[in-house]
Amino acid sequence: MANPRAAILDNIYFLDQAIDLLTEMPPKIFTHKNPPLYQSGVGPHLRHCMDHMELFLQGYADGKVDYDQRPRRDVQQQDPVAMRLWIGELSKKMNDLHPQDLSRALKVKMDCGSEMEDPWSGSTVLRELQFLLSHTVHHFALIAMILRDQGIEAPEGFGVAPSTLKHEAESSSCAP
Repeated sequence: MANPRAAILDNIYFLDQAIDLLTEMPPKIFTHKNPPLYQSGVGPHLRHCMDHMELFLQGYADGKVDYDQRPRRDVQQQDPVAMRLWIGELSKKMNDLHPQDLSRALKVKMDCGSEMEDPWSGSTVLRELQFLLSHTVHHFALIAMILRDQGIEAPEGFGVAPSTLKHEAESSSCAP
């Protein structure tokens, strides 16, 4: 039987990946930019992901998640220690979610660049957990690229979608 907390635990897994990545990461690596290749370093990408996590965790209880109200915490995007602490707090809050809440309806808002009459759309807690996972993996892939540019290899599987990892594992187990 599938774990009813799977979507919650999957998000926590990626939060833990970020905490592990930041262990002993010097601020110079964390804040490094290389325009025009990339304008944001590791810190701003992680901050962006954690903004989304925080807004989800704040809004899901009330049934409304507004991803446009990102706090954009400057301290956390400049300081890997502050970022690790923030991610740890978010992980604890994520762990407090209950499987019975996964089917709860939510209203979600995110500016997509167009003038919409009603920018709120319907979703569920589960769907937003899936969005957060996909969004986080995407930014982790960018972080892995930023680290490679600095001569640092991200941990194996960092920034790789779970479906890709599963496919690669299945493909290698079928190889002669």
